[in-house]
Amino acid sequence: MAADRRYMIVDGELLAWQPREGAYIYQYIHTLDYKLRNAEPHIEILHALSQELFGQECNLTVEDLMEQAERLFMATRPSRQRSIRIIAKQYASGSYSIDCDTPSLYQGYTLRSLRPEMATMRVTMPLEIYPTSAAVATREVAENIARSRDFHAALLMGDDEQIYSESTSPVALVQGRRLLLAPQPYSAEQEKIEQAAQNANIKVERRTLYREDVLKADEVLTVDWQGITAADKVDGKQYMAIIAERLAREMERVSKQ
Repeated sequence: MAADRRYMIVDGELLAWQPREGAYIYQYIHTLDYKLRNAEPHIEILHALSQELFGQECNLTVEDLMEQAERLFMATRPSRQRSIRIIAKQYASGSYSIDCDTPSLYQGYTLRSLRPEMATMRVTMPLEIYPTSAAVATREVAENIARSRDFHAALLMGDDEQIYSESTSPVALVQGRRLLLAPQPYSAEQEKIEQAAQNANIKVERRTLYREDVLKADEVLTVDWQGITAADKVDGKQYMAIIAERLAREMERVSKQ
């Protein structure tokens, strides 16, 4: 970032950045030219999960998020020409924080130019459908193991080979003219790719996904705050990225409407 110091917002107050401890739920939010995209569904998820998991209200509103994110950008002065991730966290303590990354290489929702070689990895994912600090820690460990084995990323699955489709980075499989998605009730990203698929006249099928489905797929995609990543290989099998490119364009087109 251009500024000498990194900042964050905690409970509405702009502070110098500092690590914070404690269990939390989170959302990653896409911004371009300091403007937030899809703020409403992200806040709705934080509110729903704060009640469900912590038994308390989330004090962060859409209006708060937009005003405080702008204040954070004014303090850090990142580039307006690239997408930036806002990280909104609601803690079990009742506190919330808003943070941001350095600008990415991309503008808007895109198909990432890097196509990773992935490895399926058996893990135990705590509260697997929820965007929690436990999920972040599990993903970090899995990614470190994958990289130590000369892969770019991990595709997480349980002992029964069920693929974990994380809330902030759901997995999508292309099989012919179908897009397969695991049921995911708390994912603004999954809503976005579903909408893109429907607009592109691609049939969406929601069901539990397994490693066998991955091996039968034509394309293996993950969807996050920045767009779509199409795997080059999973466990040595090579995949295409034709529908992925179309879906990424549709995500960006819809976001501008």
